[in-house]
Amino acid sequence: MSRAATPTPQAATASVNASTKFAPVLRKHITHALVAAVLAGVAWAVGVRPLEAAMVRNLEEVSRLESQVSAAAATAGPDQDIEVETQNIAQRIDTTVAWVDQIDDATEIYDAITRSARATGVSVQRIDPTGTRQLTSRSTTAPKSKNPKAAQAPAGSTADLSGYRIAVQGTYPQVVAFLGACESQTGATRVVSFRINAASLNDEAGLLDATIETTHIKLTLPAAAKRNQPANGALP
Repeated sequence: MSRAATPTPQAATASVNASTKFAPVLRKHITHALVAAVLAGVAWAVGVRPLEAAMVRNLEEVSRLESQVSAAAATAGPDQDIEVETQNIAQRIDTTVAWVDQIDDATEIYDAITRSARATGVSVQRIDPTGTRQLTSRSTTAPKSKNPKAAQAPAGSTADLSGYRIAVQGTYPQVVAFLGACESQTGATRVVSFRINAASLNDEAGLLDATIETTHIKLTLPAAAKRNQPANGALP
């Protein structure tokens, strides 16, 4: 589930682009042979560290800038540019936290998957959890400052990774749309692999069976990151 810039669904995009090459084969031979396309992505665990590292850098930068604001206020008044920069960084942090927090438990994930299935027209055959694991970042020392808020710099973040295997059935366009929805409508989620098979050798409706594996991240940040969050849960 995520750096300050907007996370992009690279795993699903790469998979969809690759699977497009198989579209003519799927359409031409769907009633004649079983067609399987297996495209695996890199486990999204590698995306946890960049996300957390970006958060650490942003929080440390906020502490540094707040120190400068305090120093300026004690002399000739606060520097407007510093205040604006501080607010911009804080907003990026808030937006990232809101993105990670918008769907953060199993029930909400199941509900989001079901909504995405209805919206794209696929039929969900089953949803199975594939396991969880936890990653904990290294502690980060707060920058030295007389500003009390500087002590709120992060002391390490914890990421809970949970995997799901989703079996769906639908037409080729419906399955492709559902893949995209898994990454854009289910919170901090990445598609790490998927498999597509013809639903039946004699299925003239062109239905496909797809098995999609996802990884969802729940990132528990230090108290410093829990600032005033935007209500819309927009992507960072």
